[in-house]
Amino acid sequence: MRSKISKTPGGQNLADVPAADFPIDRLFEKRIHSVLQSRASDSATAHRHGTLQAIRLTDIPIVTKKELLAWCRHLPAHVVRGKGVVSLIGSSGAAAPYSLQLSGGKAVVSPLPADCGKEPVIILIGPSLDRQEIREFYEKLIHQ
Repeated sequence: MRSKISKTPGGQNLADVPAADFPIDRLFEKRIHSVLQSRASDSATAHRHGTLQAIRLTDIPIVTKKELLAWCRHLPAHVVRGKGVVSLIGSSGAAAPYSLQLSGGKAVVSPLPADCGKEPVIILIGPSLDRQEIREFYEKLIHQ
């Protein structure tokens, strides 16, 4: 197993390096590039560095669970993961916060405490995300 553990820049196995000696610049190395997407701004640009990209959707409208899941099913196939907090219209007709998890083409929503204080946001992750394509899917959700 030790032979499969990557080496530090100094040549040591990571398993043999005390936690305090791990190179801080390697720990905070940027591996995912993100794009902020909202109704208020159309100036976001996609970064093409690395293997994965993340797009952050804000200003998420309040929709029903059925509408949200339908939207998730129609996302491009190269969206491999998604997470977020959304407000959904519950059976009582009032909006309530839910967590959203997307993975492997499946979407799961779970209720959050009403006082969680989290703003609605969805993060979509995948290789070669097309900002315009994601924006079109995002606009469909907003204009439902």
